[in-house]
Amino acid sequence: MSNPLPEAASSFRWARFALILTTYLLCYFVVFVLANTVIVSLDQAFGFLGLILCGLVMGVLASWLWDPRVERRYLDVLGTALLAFVCTLLPLVLFQFETLICIVIALPIVGVLMALSIWGTRLIVNWRQDRATATYSALVVVPLALLSQQGAFLDSDLLSPASTEMLQSEIVINASPETVWAHTLEIAPIGEEERIWTMSHALLNAPQPIDARLNGDIRELRWTKGVLFQEHITQRAENAYLEWRFVFHKPETLAAIDPNIHPQSRTLFLEKGSYRLLPEPGGRARVVLTTTYHMKTPINGYLRVWGTLFLDDFQTSVLAVIKSRSEAS
Repeated sequence: MSNPLPEAASSFRWARFALILTTYLLCYFVVFVLANTVIVSLDQAFGFLGLILCGLVMGVLASWLWDPRVERRYLDVLGTALLAFVCTLLPLVLFQFETLICIVIALPIVGVLMALSIWGTRLIVNWRQDRATATYSALVVVPLALLSQQGAFLDSDLLSPASTEMLQSEIVINASPETVWAHTLEIAPIGEEERIWTMSHALLNAPQPIDARLNGDIRELRWTKGVLFQEHITQRAENAYLEWRFVFHKPETLAAIDPNIHPQSRTLFLEKGSYRLLPEPGGRARVVLTTTYHMKTPINGYLRVWGTLFLDDFQTSVLAVIKSRSEAS
C-alpha cells in the first residue's frame, strides 16, 4: 500500500505554486491596470516604476507563499519565483496584454529585483520570526502604498534622474544629395525584399517601417502592426536638412510596441529627429539620421542599451532602403 504523505505533500506544493501565480497576476492587475487607468495619468506613465514595484512585491510573495518559515534554500525560492513569473507572462502575451519586447526588457530587471527582495525578506523574517505574518504583510503593503503617492518616491530626481539621449546612424550613398533627398523626404511603401536583417525586428518581432508620406509640413508614418504617428517638420533646407518633432496623434496604435509606456510621457519622451545630407567626394552623399529622446527612470543606463538597439535597428533599416533606392535610380 502506497504512502499517501508524499502525494499529499506534492499536491500541496502545486497548490502553493498555483497560489503564487494567482497573486502575481493580481499584482500585475493592480500595478499595470489600476495604476495606469485610475491612479496615474498618461503623462505620468508608470511603466518602469510599476515594474520595479512588481519585482519587489513578487519576491516577498514568493517567500511568503513558498517558504514562510525560511526553511528552504535561497536558490529554491528564487527558482520557484522566476518560474512562476515566466508562467505568469504566458497568458499576458497570449492575450496581447504585453508584447515580446516588454517581456525581454522586463525579465532581467524583475529577476534581479526578485533576487534582492527574497534575500532581504529572508533576513528580515529571520530577525522577526515571532511576527513573521505581520512582517510579510508590511513588506507587501509598503511598496504598493507608493502607488497612492503616484510613485513620488521612485520618481524623485534622486532616484529617477533625467537623461537626454541622442542616437545617430549614418550611411554613404553612391548618389547625389538631390537624388537621395527625393527618396528621403517621402518614402514609398517598403517591400519585404527591401528589408535588411536586424535583431529587434527578426528576433523580437518589433514593428517595422512601411512608408512616410508628406502632407504639407507633416510626414505621416506607418509601421507594421498598425502603428501610426506623425513627424511635424520644424526645419527644412532643400537637399540638405530636415528636422521634425514627433507627434503621436493615435496613441492607441502604439500598444504593439509597449502598452504601458507612452513615448511622450514624463518617463520617456521621444522629442525630435532629423536627416542631414552631406556631399561626399565623387558625387556621393552621406546621410545622418538622428533621434533625440529623454528618460527619467531609476534604470536609465539599462534602458539606454535597449533604446540604442531598437532605434539603431530602425534607423539602419530605413537608411538601407534609401540607399538601395537612390543608387538604383
